[in-house]
Amino acid sequence: MKLLTSILCLLLAAPLFGDEQEIFEQTIQPMLKEYCLNCHSTEKQKGDLDLERFSSLDLIKRDPVVWEHSLEQIRDGEMPPKAKPQPSPENLKL
Repeated sequence: MKLLTSILCLLLAAPLFGDEQEIFEQTIQPMLKEYCLNCHSTEKQKGDLDLERFSSLDLIKRDPVVWEHSLEQIRDGEMPPKAKPQPSPENLKL
């Protein structure tokens, strides 16, 4: 699954696609580690954003506003920053 699709599926309809936590651990968590946590970890929290605290799907579902904003930032090309490693265009498709 693609990054944006995976996040949306987990937030909206993951039960239709299988084990939610497994999808999170195998798809979302590795992408967060690769592209987001260098700046938005518990330690660094650039922009006052700690994505590392979302260690389970349940925690993601408790704070959908963070993910809505994050998805907007990714969709608009604001994140990750241009000077940082970028997900492939394929990974950003819905």
